[in-house]
Amino acid sequence: MKLNSVLEYLETLDSKTKNKIITLRNTILNFDSRITETISYNMPAYKINKAILYYFVYKNHIGIYPHGEAINYFKEELKNYKCSKGAIQIPIDDEIPLELIVKILDFNIKTLENKEL
Repeated sequence: MKLNSVLEYLETLDSKTKNKIITLRNTILNFDSRITETISYNMPAYKINKAILYYFVYKNHIGIYPHGEAINYFKEELKNYKCSKGAIQIPIDDEIPLELIVKILDFNIKTLENKEL
């Protein structure tokens, strides 16, 4: 199914997961007024000119896609999660670590700004 908006995506989620994702979404959007949301690669994407974070809900986990530099930088804080080069897997029944997500957003925005200089 091709998604047209994040609100449309939210409607595909069960109520328990939907509430978690709404909290995640609000955390992201409230972090920096320049952040915009869109659908990219058929998942919610958050951008300031370029993508800084994506997420997607799977059967057993929530995938957070913040780019590899952030995962490497926060590897100690991410040690309790399954991670790959570009993804963090949060078990579906766990709370989303919002404080860590905020740190990752801050890191990605600063990294993006430094690359644009």
